[in-house]
Amino acid sequence: MFRTTLHFIRELYDIRGDSSDKPFIGEYRFQQHVEDARRLLSPWLSDRQSDRRRIVEAASGALSEYERAAQLFMQISHGGDEELLAEFKVKIDLGRERILEVGVAFHKHAPRLTTAARQRLIGYIDRVFGTELAKQNASKNDPQAEWFQEIVTVSIIRRELQSTKTRWPL
Repeated sequence: MFRTTLHFIRELYDIRGDSSDKPFIGEYRFQQHVEDARRLLSPWLSDRQSDRRRIVEAASGALSEYERAAQLFMQISHGGDEELLAEFKVKIDLGRERILEVGVAFHKHAPRLTTAARQRLIGYIDRVFGTELAKQNASKNDPQAEWFQEIVTVSIIRRELQSTKTRWPL
């Protein structure tokens, strides 16, 4: 479940880098990332384990904002007006802000994991987000640096995985 949540965050982060000079390609890529993120998250929405459910509910809240943004993006590309563009910008910003709630849920309700499970997740984070985490860490004293909520969230999760409260007593 936690790896799925990290993959979900990667899908939403990848939206930032998708663009195309061809009409509608960027809009459909955006929509596809959002659909893929929902597909990843859906099986976990009925999880009975409360700590995992809180994390998935936070992710689902962020995704709802992205889903609306994807709808608006398609409308804008078919001749939408400034009002739709404004709503799109608000929804995308809200979705990005709400991704931080995943990190907060992980921090407040950290699941108990074995040392091996924690190490596997940290390894996954390092493989999938290593470049972005390194850039963010290198720029933390730069007031002009751009901070991405998705990467901040992953950083919080990684830090929690390294803490003692996420460990099962051995």
